[in-house]
Amino acid sequence: DEEGEVVIDMPVGSYASSDAGESLAYDTAVGSEKFYNLKIYDLLGNGFAGRFVVFEDAIQSDEKVLVMEPGFTGVSGTSVSHGFYVGDSPDRHLTLEFVFDDYADEVAYEMKNDDDGTIFALAWFETFPADTVSKSTTIPIYSPERGDQHYTLRLWDDSNDGICCSRGEGGYQL
Repeated sequence: DEEGEVVIDMPVGSYASSDAGESLAYDTAVGSEKFYNLKIYDLLGNGFAGRFVVFEDAIQSDEKVLVMEPGFTGVSGTSVSHGFYVGDSPDRHLTLEFVFDDYADEVAYEMKNDDDGTIFALAWFETFPADTVSKSTTIPIYSPERGDQHYTLRLWDDSNDGICCSRGEGGYQL
């Protein structure tokens, strides 16, 4: 969590190549109205081809996803870190609103804290069905007690043609 308490820890070597393709689940209860941090380590720094998902409760549905890491490459180094909030009332949040062009499935984005490298929002390619017109996302960010924080929003378009105007009138607002 934000204060540094480890909620669940899987040491290096916990997974074997025989686990590849398997779905492994770990259940743990945490307090509400708190920030948590999911840190995924890659000992060799050569990437992770799996997927990590943190759900709000035992019901595993798209509406209950708090964090989804779709895997990463060696570019990420030996770890990635995701911040997420459990509860309904974060002290601070950002709202990201998209109007997509004709190909919403080609859009990806990441909201990252510049000060500690924590990812607060991530949607990778094909997160949104191609025919999605718009999407509004609330992104909880650190509380005022941490002082001034700096964040970077990165957007990608898989076709490298942007989200406006040759293939629909897309755009975003933060």
